[in-house]
Amino acid sequence: MSYEVRRGVIVVTLVDRHGDAHVHILDHPGVSQEEALGVLAAKKSELSERCSKEREESTLSATARGSETQVGTMPPDKVRDIASRAAKAEGYDLEKFAAPKITFHPETQQWWLFFLGIHEPCPGNHFSVVVDDRTGKASVRGGC
Repeated sequence: MSYEVRRGVIVVTLVDRHGDAHVHILDHPGVSQEEALGVLAAKKSELSERCSKEREESTLSATARGSETQVGTMPPDKVRDIASRAAKAEGYDLEKFAAPKITFHPETQQWWLFFLGIHEPCPGNHFSVVVDDRTGKASVRGGC
C-alpha cells in the first residue's frame, strides 16, 4: 500500500497478490486530511509488519524444503525496455507516468511492471505490463 497527496487529494494505491495495482481516491468526510493520513500511516505500518512476517515464514518454509529464492533470467533493465516498447506500441505516453515498479513472480516466471500516472490523481490513471521471463513476450493491461 502506498499513498500520497496530489493537488489536495489523497490517492491510495493497493497492489493485490497478482501484482495488479488498484488506485483509489480517499474520501474522508467529517475527518481532517491530517487525521485521514494518520489512519493510513497506521494501516500501512500494520500491513508492512504482516507482509514482513509472511515473507519471513515463506522464506523459512522454502529453506526447510531446500529451495532457493528464484529470480528471472532476464536483467531488469532488459525487462524495463521490453515493457516500455510494448506500452508505447499500445499508445501510452510514458512521460505521463512514473518509473515503473518492477516485480518478478517465480511461480509464473513473469515480470510485472506497474506504471502510475503522475499528473492526474484519478482512478484508472495506471497500467501494468507483464513480461514472460522465458519468451520475452509482453502484454499490456490497462488501468480500470
